[in-house]
Amino acid sequence: MINLVSIDGFKALEKLEDLPLTKITLIGGKNNTRKTTFLEAIVFCFDFYYPTFIEKIISWHNIIGVSEVKEKWIHILKIIFQH
Repeated sequence: MINLVSIDGFKALEKLEDLPLTKITLIGGKNNTRKTTFLEAIVFCFDFYYPTFIEKIISWHNIIGVSEVKEKWIHILKIIFQH
């Protein structure tokens, strides 16, 4: 179980420090308040090395042209993890 979350510089989430989570945590808010970005950050930490990771992120956003987008993601992730 995840008890505490801190996110710094993930997409539009500038800084989120020591957010406590419980067995049931509700995430709510108006449109465009970064709820999905918060969930993507958590999935990114735990699911990154699974082969379907990129397809999962793409499917959440209903992106058309999956193969082109997948190649762009792979390129970006290679740059990130070379450092």
